[in-house]
Amino acid sequence: MRIGDVDAVGKRAALVAVYLAASLVGRASVIDSDPMALVWPAGGLVVAWLVTRPTVREWLVDIPLIALAGAAVLLLTGTDGPAVGVLATSNLVGVLTVVLALRRWSPTSIARGAPPLRTPQATLGFLGAVIVGSFVGVASGGAGLLLAGFDVSATDLLVWFGRNVCGITAVGVTALLILDHVRRGRRTDDPAIAWPELAALFAATGALIAGDYLTDVPVSFLLPAAVVWAGSRFPPLAVAVHALTGGAGILWLTYVGSGPFAGPADERAEILLAQLFIAMTLVVGLLLAAAREERASMSHELQTFARRVAHDLRNPISVVESWTTELAATLAADPAGPPPGAPRMVAGIERATAHMRHLVDALLADASARDRATTPAVVDLAELVEDVAEEYGAADRVRSDGVRSVSGDPVLLRQLVDNLVGNALKYARPDEPPDIAVSARHTADRVVVRVTDNGVGIPSGAHEWIFEPFRRAHDDTYPGTGLGLSTCRRIVERHGGSMRALSREDAPGTVFEFDLPPALATTPA
Repeated sequence: MRIGDVDAVGKRAALVAVYLAASLVGRASVIDSDPMALVWPAGGLVVAWLVTRPTVREWLVDIPLIALAGAAVLLLTGTDGPAVGVLATSNLVGVLTVVLALRRWSPTSIARGAPPLRTPQATLGFLGAVIVGSFVGVASGGAGLLLAGFDVSATDLLVWFGRNVCGITAVGVTALLILDHVRRGRRTDDPAIAWPELAALFAATGALIAGDYLTDVPVSFLLPAAVVWAGSRFPPLAVAVHALTGGAGILWLTYVGSGPFAGPADERAEILLAQLFIAMTLVVGLLLAAAREERASMSHELQTFARRVAHDLRNPISVVESWTTELAATLAADPAGPPPGAPRMVAGIERATAHMRHLVDALLADASARDRATTPAVVDLAELVEDVAEEYGAADRVRSDGVRSVSGDPVLLRQLVDNLVGNALKYARPDEPPDIAVSARHTADRVVVRVTDNGVGIPSGAHEWIFEPFRRAHDDTYPGTGLGLSTCRRIVERHGGSMRALSREDAPGTVFEFDLPPALATTPA
């Protein structure tokens, strides 16, 4: 037997083992003589398995195995003979409908073997496929049971439908994400997980479940708040595992007669409500996580595009600058003198080229502030301010007061100070020479820095949006790209701080305030 065949047999054996275990867990929820279980985690496992199979041809082996395993569990748990075939067949019909719908509605994701959950639209498509498949499975199963002589009420069908939707959604989503993570491993572009925060999230969820059980106060209804926390901060896999863990706690509370869904109502209705609650919280969390990842992916693509375009434009700009210089020299050397208007046109080309180079440099600086690997060191901020001021030829216009050393990346911090001092000099009032003060104070574990100028100031209402890329508070009277302040805030945030713009209260001008880590003795100089 070839190694590939051995591997395939091993995977199918593992599938059958896990499927049997999940089916037995589901059958433990059977009430009295009712042939139908109230929970169905096995359905989600089958959907995840079939969705990730490379070809439909492999279903010729997988489907009979799943059908036999399902029938065996039904027989072992005492299900009546006629009901075994109906339930096993309807369950299989339901999951196959889900998988076929996913293959039709999300062909690209299925072809790549990726979970169809990467965007909010894909997540809703997955939920739609589950609803359709559950309806088809329940309809076929209900018809089969009626033909076999069983009494089936509308309530039975509703509970059955809700059970299928919740089981396939909760377990299927989690299984798909786990399989995807195991198959591809951790990618370099995956965001880092804040493990202490994730541990706090699970601890808070566990505290809600325990508090509900110990006090008989249904505080577990606050679980959606924890799910929103998860969806806003963590990737889909962490969201799914958290929702499934919290959902298991809700089901356990309902089973022992506690929690928000326990009461004098029918036990089947209580379990159904608990499962619908779990599915709802999971879907909400996944939608939040998918929307956040979609925004991050689009932002990353735009940043990559801008960085590549800016880099590729440097050579053509250099060529234009060289030819413009050559043209100006040729015109100047002509004994007859340059044609009328030629110097003005050459000067216009030089200005436009200089503006283009400035924009390209700003784009590359913005990309560097975002992507450059930081190398923390002790930075003498007062000395840095003095160096930048001398470079601008404005040593007599820039002064520092109480400025101390900080910890940070020297290249990025120089870019930060350069942008702020350059802005303060550029936006000076025509009738007033620039006066720029850089001050600092120590608060708790941060150094708060203020850069104050006496310039034209910022219009009312623009103090926040001026930090957005390509947004400018003033017209073309003051040249610029609209990227400088966006880059500054990004640099500060990469050092764990925040930045804001304020209007001076004592005179015209602007104050830019931000905080940086203090210099530490352990930080290499």
